[in-house]
Amino acid sequence: MRVRSASGLIGYLYAGWLYIALLWVDADHRRSGIGTTLITEAEQRAIAFGCHSAFVDTFSFQGPDFYPRFGYEVFGVFDYPPDHQRLFFRKRLSAGEAWMAMRLEGSCRCGAVGFTVDRHTPYPYQRCYCSICRKSAGGGGYAINIMGLADTLKIRGKRALGVWNAPIDGRLGSADRYYCKKCGTPLWVSDEHWPELMHPFASAIDTELPSPPKSVHLLLRDKAGWVEPQIGPDDDCFDGYPQLSIEEWHKKNGLWVD
Repeated sequence: MRVRSASGLIGYLYAGWLYIALLWVDADHRRSGIGTTLITEAEQRAIAFGCHSAFVDTFSFQGPDFYPRFGYEVFGVFDYPPDHQRLFFRKRLSAGEAWMAMRLEGSCRCGAVGFTVDRHTPYPYQRCYCSICRKSAGGGGYAINIMGLADTLKIRGKRALGVWNAPIDGRLGSADRYYCKKCGTPLWVSDEHWPELMHPFASAIDTELPSPPKSVHLLLRDKAGWVEPQIGPDDDCFDGYPQLSIEEWHKKNGLWVD
């Protein structure tokens, strides 16, 4: 009996690096999430063996837009073969080297307020459709928050910093929402339930953020009627809150930075 393989990945580990030598998914099974599963599994295994980075190369005619979806960045290009290019991508898997520093810089639109904060969770993958987020910071019908460490927060322009609290079911909520009093830019959210954390709005971040390999859509039960969520093939959707925290999601997908 002949057995037909639907997909596969071959990789090598050496000197702290994962090299993805081959990634293949049968045409009939593409856009089904298999490629995401293979890359995520390979990265998680590489991290378990102490790897801090990964690299892969591909040709311009083989889908070069695929790897940036998972946080890979181009670091080299050859004009080869004729009329095409060979592209080399790399990705940071853990804090094994100094170039892994994870510091965010953000600011308001007018520049009166600026801030920096350190974080382990760099991917802006959560889209919240609740009425508070979409009315105060979500022109597209949702807002995206990321997560930082509250004790590393440094603020410039505190006199221009405003704060408000959105009541929930007629009671004062646990979250304070910070904004610029001069231009109104939403900046971050702090919640008394998690005093060690703060959650900047991705829209206020000036640092280049990596593109998430997939997204999580939450509180869809509260979305506005005109909003049509752009749901990718590997996305997760929840009427309420997701099962995984931001930290758990990053660790599960091999994207946590120590």
